[in-house]
Amino acid sequence: MRRTLVSLFIGLSAVCSAMAQVPSGDLQALEAAKASGSRQQVITAARQLAASAMAHPEDPEAGRIAYSAGWLLCINFSCRDAIKPGKFAATRSDAPIDAVVLAPFAEYRVKVSKKSKRALAEALSLVEASEPTDLTLSAFRELYSQSQLVRDSKATAEWASRAHLHFGRGGEPYAEYYYESLFVQISAEYEIRPRSSQIETVVRASGELARRLLDSPDSHTDWVERSYWEATGWAELIRARLESEGRDYLSRADAEAMLKLEYTGDRPLPPRTVTKGLRVCDGHLIAADFDKEPILPGGYASFGAFVIKFSLRNGEVINPEIIAALPRSGLTPEQAESRIARWRFEPQEDPATANCALDAETGVLTLIVRTLRGG
Repeated sequence: MRRTLVSLFIGLSAVCSAMAQVPSGDLQALEAAKASGSRQQVITAARQLAASAMAHPEDPEAGRIAYSAGWLLCINFSCRDAIKPGKFAATRSDAPIDAVVLAPFAEYRVKVSKKSKRALAEALSLVEASEPTDLTLSAFRELYSQSQLVRDSKATAEWASRAHLHFGRGGEPYAEYYYESLFVQISAEYEIRPRSSQIETVVRASGELARRLLDSPDSHTDWVERSYWEATGWAELIRARLESEGRDYLSRADAEAMLKLEYTGDRPLPPRTVTKGLRVCDGHLIAADFDKEPILPGGYASFGAFVIKFSLRNGEVINPEIIAALPRSGLTPEQAESRIARWRFEPQEDPATANCALDAETGVLTLIVRTLRGG
């Protein structure tokens, strides 16, 4: 009889253990849904998997599974469905450390309010000293972007500063956003009050980005070059603003000396103009539309700048592209390009006598403009 009871106990334990597992079919269904490329199928399968995880708390990986399903729901525009699995995962030791952020982030995405913002801020404060994740990356970017949209420069600067430190813990996979958050912070602080120290900050960033361009010229991604020129544009913009106000600023010569120390070595910095053969004649890029209506997108700062990339063919400007609009106004450079027309290059030298050309493969110019308020 004793042996029978022991055997029965062992058998019941095995059955209970099997019942405690999240059904493998739900896991397989999600993988099949992701392979299908159908967002709706992914949402349906993720909902089922999240429900299964919460229904099987004895599964030693239920927290991790609920977190993964919830995050997948949120990035597929179904954040409301991510709230319950997020709260469940936050109570589990098997879930990732940033699980505490999932439900507050989902609630913030469903409804932006003081309450949801405060809850998300509290959750992020628990993990921001750790390495970033896709979830914390999204949460910080959401917070500083929302602050930008409502033109709350103080909140934007604070969130971007915290994000910058957090993203810096993530190394190369988060490098693009490390610099993005830095420029958002600079933009917000510029709106509050421009300072010479901001020039020093962006010059140091220019040096770091220059090293990337010079060390791996054939393998760097577009964001590296774009960020380098954005940093360069910020230095010129802040300098112009401070000079117009009669305030002290880091001179261009001192900035160049600092920049050389930052990127080290005797190699030249990334050139503003790339040519084949003769140098490009000295001259000016004329943007007619800015003369008629010198307002940056958003139109709320007294100074602004566009960093413009272009090519020259026999003196004609072709393929102008705005690679940075400063300060950031919430509009993309692509949207700002619609305001540009009838570009022309005005040489200050005679090509025939100065041994120069009116052609360039690539040119980069920072155009400083005054802006009007309330545009």
